[in-house]
Amino acid sequence: MKLTNFVTKLHDLLMYGDFRGVIALSQGISLEKLNEKERNEIFLYQSDAFSFVGDLPSFNGTLSRVHLDTNNDTKFHYHACVAHHWFMQGDYTKFQKCIHEFEDSYQNLDHKDKRLNQLYFKVLSQYCNHIIFFMRNSDLATKILSKMEEVSKKIKQDLTRSRLFLIYAWFDMLNNNHEKSFQHGQEALKIVEKNGSKYHLTNTYYFFGMHAKISGDVSGELFYFEKGLKLAEEIEYQYMAFVLGMHMGNYYFERGNLKKSLDCLKKAINIHEKIQNKWLYDFTMGIMGSIYYIQGEYKNALEVYKTVLENNEKISYDVGILSSQLQIGKIYLELGDTETSEKYFLNAVETVKSNSNFVVAGSYDLVFAFSDIIAFFMNQEKADKAEEIYRLLEERGKNSQIEHVQDFLKYAKVSLLKTSKKFKEIVEAQEILRKLLQEDSNFNFEFKMYIRLTLCEFLLKELEFSEDEDIWNEIEELIKSIDKLNKGQTSIFHVNILIIKAQLAVISEDFRQSIQFIDDALKLSERMGFEAKLKQIHEQKEDILTEQPSKITPKKMQSYIQDAMKYVNEWKSKN
Repeated sequence: MKLTNFVTKLHDLLMYGDFRGVIALSQGISLEKLNEKERNEIFLYQSDAFSFVGDLPSFNGTLSRVHLDTNNDTKFHYHACVAHHWFMQGDYTKFQKCIHEFEDSYQNLDHKDKRLNQLYFKVLSQYCNHIIFFMRNSDLATKILSKMEEVSKKIKQDLTRSRLFLIYAWFDMLNNNHEKSFQHGQEALKIVEKNGSKYHLTNTYYFFGMHAKISGDVSGELFYFEKGLKLAEEIEYQYMAFVLGMHMGNYYFERGNLKKSLDCLKKAINIHEKIQNKWLYDFTMGIMGSIYYIQGEYKNALEVYKTVLENNEKISYDVGILSSQLQIGKIYLELGDTETSEKYFLNAVETVKSNSNFVVAGSYDLVFAFSDIIAFFMNQEKADKAEEIYRLLEERGKNSQIEHVQDFLKYAKVSLLKTSKKFKEIVEAQEILRKLLQEDSNFNFEFKMYIRLTLCEFLLKELEFSEDEDIWNEIEELIKSIDKLNKGQTSIFHVNILIIKAQLAVISEDFRQSIQFIDDALKLSERMGFEAKLKQIHEQKEDILTEQPSKITPKKMQSYIQDAMKYVNEWKSKN
C-alpha cells in the first residue's frame, strides 16, 4: 500500500469512528522507511484514536513522538489533534487557547484538500458544541456555523452534512426552537442510518435522548440513551459512554430509583479513570451529591458540592456554579445553619442575574430549586426578597418552550403563598398544586414528591379549622401516593411522611399513635443527621406531650372566617 493511500485509509477509519481499526492499521507499518512528515501523520492519527478509546498513556506517548517542523499540514493536524484531546478531557480553557492556534494554522493550508478540510470541520463542530453548551453565545455559534457551511461545501460528503444538521439541531435547542431542532435532528438521522457508522449513530441518539428529555418524552429519553450507550460501549467511544452513562444515572435519579442511578453513575465514574474529563466528572458527582442529600448523607453531599463548585468556578461554568450554590444552601438549611444557607442562596441569585440565558440554557430544573430560596426568605419574613426572586424567575422563564419551566414557575408561586394567612391565596396555592398533580406523569421524582408534600401541608392546616372528611381522605390518598413513590427508600421524604402521619394522628386525637410516628421520625433523623428536622420534630413532640391547645385563638379564627366569607362573596358577584 502506498503511503498516500495508507494515510487516506487511516483518515477514513477515524472519520468513520473505527478507532481500533486506526490503531491496528497504523501499528502494522515499519516506520524506518518513512520520512519525518510521514511518521508524523501516522503518530497523529494514532493519537486521535487513542484519545477516543480513553488510552491516555498511549495518547501522550504517541503525541510526544511528533516533531513539529516547518510543514504547515503537520502543524495544522497537530493543533487539531491537541484541540480534540482537550475537548475530550473537558479542559475548556486549554481547548479555547488551542482553537486560536488551530485557526491560525488553517490559514496557511491548501483549502482544497478534502482530508484537511474534514479535520478542520471536525474540530469546528466540537468548538460549536462548546459554544452552545457552555458559552451559550448564539451570535458566536452562528458565526462558526457559517464557517462550517463553507467547509461542508468543499468536502461534499453526506456524513459531513449530517454532522452539520446535528449541530444546527443543538443550536435550535439553545434558541428554544424545539420543533426546528427536531427537524434538523431527523435530517441528520436519515443520512446516518443510510451511510453512517455506530459512531455517527451514537452521537445522533444522544441528541434525540436530550431532545426527548427537555420535551418531557420519558420513554423516548430512556430509549435513545440506552441505544446510544450500547453502541458507545461496543466501539469503545469512551467519551460518549461517559456522557450517556451519566445521563442514564440522572434519568433513574429523576424517576426516584436511587440504587439504579448510583450504579449507572459509578460505572460512568470508572470511565473517568480512562478519559479524565473534568467537567463530566463534576457533573456526575453533582448528581451523586443530590442522592447523598436525599439520603441524608450531608457530610458527603457537602464535600461533593463544594468540590464541584470550586471546579466549575475555575472554568466559569455558571450553570454548574448555580446548581452547586443552590444545593450547598439547601444542605446548610437542613443542618440548621440559616446564616450560611442565606449566603449561598444570595450568591445563587447573583449568578442568575449575571447570566442572561438562564432557563433558556436548559437549566429548567433550577427554576424548581429556586422555590426553596423563595420559601426560605418567606419563612425568614423577608417577603420583599422572595417576591424579587420570583419576579426574576418569571421574567426569565415566561417565553421558554422547555418542558416544565412553566410548571416549575407555578410551584415557585406556591412558595410565595405558603405562609399566607389570606384565604384567597391559600385556595389559589391549593388549586395550583392540584393542577400540577394532575399533570405530573412526566415530572421528575423530586418534583412529584414536593407537590404532594406541599399540598399535604396546606390541607393539614385546613383540617385544623374543619373536620371535613373529604380533606381527610385527600390527605390519606396523598400519603399513599408518596409512600408508593418513595418505594421504601430511606430518605428525607420518609421523615416528612412520618411527620404528616403524626400530625394526622394529633388531629384525630390519637396521641399514642402520633408519638409513635414522631419517635420513628426522630430515630430516622438522628441516624441520618437531619439537624433541622430534629429540632422541628422535638418541638412537635413537646407540644403533644404537654397537650398544648390549638394555637388558633378565637380572634384568629374569626379573622379567618371573615376573610373566607369575603372571598366567597367576591366569587359569587363575579359568577
